[in-house]
Amino acid sequence: MKQVSLASLASRKKITHTGTAGSISLDFGTLPIFEISYVGTVDDATFQRYLDDLVSVLSMRQPYVLLADATGSGAPTAKQRRMQADLIREHEAGFARYCSGAAFVIESALIRGALTAILWAQKLPYDHTVVRTRQEGLVWLKAKLATNT
Repeated sequence: MKQVSLASLASRKKITHTGTAGSISLDFGTLPIFEISYVGTVDDATFQRYLDDLVSVLSMRQPYVLLADATGSGAPTAKQRRMQADLIREHEAGFARYCSGAAFVIESALIRGALTAILWAQKLPYDHTVVRTRQEGLVWLKAKLATNT
């Protein structure tokens, strides 16, 4: 994997993958807090482009935390849940080394269930929490950053 600098990712600011019924945005502008926002649902090809960019964060080879905001998300398909679990499994060592923690902002019981299904298929190699608000997630992540520096 080619190393990418923190400055290089931060300069990209935000990438949005748009499908017919939704989008997934990756925000590099607040690194080492890396943010993902899910809106609606996307097709498998769009989901794969998102996963490819998610792996690019590992290439910076620097610690980060993840805020995943699914408040506007629709449920991922069974195939997409499997794709996500496979990605975590394939890059487990990189995630364990560089990701200090993740906060998932989820209000919907359906979306919490989808996360549970993904984590049942493949446990995360880092600490995580599920919160109801973005602010709660940021507080938790900032505490993780403070204890890991």
